Amino acid sequence: MLADPQLLALLRGGSDASGDRARILRLYMSYQPCHHSGGRLPEAKTPEDARKQLELAARRKDQGHPTSCSERLRAFYEAEMREHAISLELVVADLYKAMWTEDLMIERAPDDCVRSSAYCADAASARQGILLLVANAPGVTMRATDENDWAYLATLCDPAVAEAYETRGQRGSAFSRVHVELRAKLDGVLSTFLRSLRESPPR
Repeated sequence: MLADPQLLALLRGGSDASGDRARILRLYMSYQPCHHSGGRLPEAKTPEDARKQLELAARRKDQGHPTSCSERLRAFYEAEMREHAISLELVVADLYKAMWTEDLMIERAPDDCVRSSAYCADAASARQGILLLVANAPGVTMRATDENDWAYLATLCDPAVAEAYETRGQRGSAFSRVHVELRAKLDGVLSTFLRSLRESPPR
């Protein structure tokens, strides 16, 4: 997407004549952009697999995953959007690894300090990636999905899905009351986490 010439042409188009309408490129995302934090360690089914897993975990702990989508998005914003006064809004449905804690990792793998350390490092990198975007790139924001976002996304789905969403929370709907309440709860948790991360960034 970042190299799509049609997208670049759209972003480089003339500014709004009225000057009143904010221009925003809004990206709906399953997770936040990664920052040297993607990927899972492979499942170990044999002793040799376990040995390779520990070797990979040790490298990941010190070096991280080689890819940073956060850096690529920030570079794209700086190169193609900032001078045209176009904002970049990242709307996330969930966060990947950013909310993982050291206690959680140790609890999940109490006898595997190397793997726990690798995932703790991934979690720290994920949080750094979020701050890289929202703290150091003016015009870039990140927020959790909300009810309006889900209503809009439903209009982009097949008619049957859009119709089912219209009856959300009602008896017999594919979007049951439990689904609606749990989704709203998760959106609230994500919103609180992102706000607290911005207000009290880790040192």
